[in-house]
Amino acid sequence: CCKACTFSRLREWFFFHLCSGVSLFFVRWEDELDTKVAQFLRELQTNGVLVLERAKSAGECGSTALINRQAACVAWALDQGRQKGLHALYHLDDDELLWPFDKRSSAYDLAQPSRAGQVCVRFENVEAVFEFSERTSAHFSRSATSFRGWDLCSYGNGKSAALLQTGHDVYFCGPHAFCRYDENHPPCCGREKIEFERDHQAVGGCSACCGRPQYSRLGVVLHFEAPDFADWVKKFRWQVSGTRPVVDGEQLAIFPYKAESIAAMGGSRQHQENVYRKWRCLPRPSREHRYH
Repeated sequence: CCKACTFSRLREWFFFHLCSGVSLFFVRWEDELDTKVAQFLRELQTNGVLVLERAKSAGECGSTALINRQAACVAWALDQGRQKGLHALYHLDDDELLWPFDKRSSAYDLAQPSRAGQVCVRFENVEAVFEFSERTSAHFSRSATSFRGWDLCSYGNGKSAALLQTGHDVYFCGPHAFCRYDENHPPCCGREKIEFERDHQAVGGCSACCGRPQYSRLGVVLHFEAPDFADWVKKFRWQVSGTRPVVDGEQLAIFPYKAESIAAMGGSRQHQENVYRKWRCLPRPSREHRYH
């Protein structure tokens, strides 16, 4: 689900995942497309590797609104994937790369169940830290980039692939996961909430069908949050615009990076740069940790 992604980042992102064996992309693009991005997406559609849905963003930025947008996008992609007989559906943002530990492995190889009844393979997310850059066109490929799996700025519950050929139903299950049971709408199957919870626990709960809390040992998701200063400013200016509701307080309490970045939008250019350098630039990890 994309909104105002730059052409240079989008091109790198598609190229990497095409080389990783992804055969088809489902993109829900919100709001306007610039000329270069529109032409690039048309070429991908012509080559049969992209299904594109256009939508208009409601402009809300809180975590609940984001999850609702994700749920709508993923439900659409799941339906498309089932119709087309796909093996699996990965849920990845346009600032994330699926990274196999064995470079001979493809996206197909990573999306394999480890036990009967499993419909979700979960991947740990690690976060990129960069040398400072005002603006870059190499969002994913700068040589000085390193990664950490602790003190994460944005989220820490991984990303997932839904397995579509197991013979079981599969639904979006909250942020970044899939499940055999639709926890958001249990009455749609003629069951009340209590019946849903009973049935879910009878198969071992999320640990059985969603893979929680285990992560795959075959790869990780690399998250390139705000790879340059301009991208960071654009993101958090959007967060504080007056046309949208206040960002969820719970998210700000969990992730001080978000709270400090939002507050910095009211400060000087130098203060903003200091905050960006503090959270997103090398060196970031504490001395007792090593980079991945």
